[in-house]
Amino acid sequence: MQHASEHQSWEDLGHVYVNMKNEEVEIDYDALEAYYHAFEANCPQTVGECFEKFSLKIQHHLEQRMPNLEPDCSPSALLDNDDKYFLGQLGVALMHLTYSKQLFSQGYTVLHVLHNFSINYSLYSGEFGAQKRALTTTEVALTAADICLNINEPLHSSALEVLRGTNYALPTVGAMLTSEEAEWRRGVFLTLCQHFTSSMEFDLVYELLEKVGDIEVFGSTELKALYNALLCGLIKNNQLDDATEIFQTMVQNCISREPQSVRALVNGFGEAGRSQEAKRHFMSGVYSGVYPTIFNKDNPWTVSVGVSFSALESQFYIEKHLISLQEFIAQHSSGDGVLHDNLCRSLTVVIKSDEVPSLYTSNKYIPQDEIIRAMREKVCTVLTDDFNPPLSCTQQSKVEVRKVITISLNNFFIISRFKMVVFSFVSKIEGKTF
Repeated sequence: MQHASEHQSWEDLGHVYVNMKNEEVEIDYDALEAYYHAFEANCPQTVGECFEKFSLKIQHHLEQRMPNLEPDCSPSALLDNDDKYFLGQLGVALMHLTYSKQLFSQGYTVLHVLHNFSINYSLYSGEFGAQKRALTTTEVALTAADICLNINEPLHSSALEVLRGTNYALPTVGAMLTSEEAEWRRGVFLTLCQHFTSSMEFDLVYELLEKVGDIEVFGSTELKALYNALLCGLIKNNQLDDATEIFQTMVQNCISREPQSVRALVNGFGEAGRSQEAKRHFMSGVYSGVYPTIFNKDNPWTVSVGVSFSALESQFYIEKHLISLQEFIAQHSSGDGVLHDNLCRSLTVVIKSDEVPSLYTSNKYIPQDEIIRAMREKVCTVLTDDFNPPLSCTQQSKVEVRKVITISLNNFFIISRFKMVVFSFVSKIEGKTF
């Protein structure tokens, strides 16, 4: 064994193993450690390539012993349990060695050899390796998955296959993840979920989210971020029914939606013509604080619209304000239902900063006054096109200020006699009036 390894004749080292097998020499801990050191000492930079040559020689010798095998049979058919134990234990130790030295391509070659022989490497612990202790099933699984993710051209699908074959790197029954294992596992899951989300392979993201295990161990904050990213990705890809299922799963698991997810639901369903569902999500956002308070009884004739609002959000927001204003007017009307003249005044629509204009503008370097002007035009279009009865916009002497005059408000304000109500439209951002 020493002669073969020192001369880096890995085929001869494979022959040594076959002779030990033929002579029924026990492959115990000391023997495994000796084979491991042969690779570690004599080919530290090419461990994977040398292990592949070694295993191919063993395969060749075993094929010669079994001449009646089918030509297309799997290499695993050549191995008995002892062979799998030997290659599995040695492979796991060498894989961990390559990972610790960041020789990821060599580690991937070791992993490929084990896959070629259909060896379930999660069953082996490689305790004779450099770490001098038994590796847990989670450590073995994450080592293999992380190798796939760190080679020059990361193989995310291969990393997922590793997890599938190792119970998603969960600990064995009765065991618990250490804090280091939990953090490592979380990092692998985050990398895979982010990749599959960006590549729109949402079914794979959901598969991983279903297998996170204990939420507290995985991290509720991280899980919330992943679910919200998946939700937004599905909406962006117009998979609204799938998004609804994910939303229901989040509700069942008490995973809250982030503000951008709520707004994505509102706009996604709205753009798809599913206005009732869009409105339900909007109202949910109102009650959960995603949207600022709409109606202020101390200032009922002013409504503030965020500069980042979409046309649909603006419509829902102003509509909700008008409904509250209707109720306010009803409460302050005379006993016969007639609106007092001192309640007839202009409604000011204020465009104000909501700190996320870059989320809804194509160029974050657009001057603020241009952003406001565009938003003002958007709201005017909403008022004239999306309300029934429509509200017409008339321009005042200053370009920056517009008045909105109703054609009829009967659908909004039920009062005994019709009154023309004038709305002034003012643009404000960060305390400035334009």
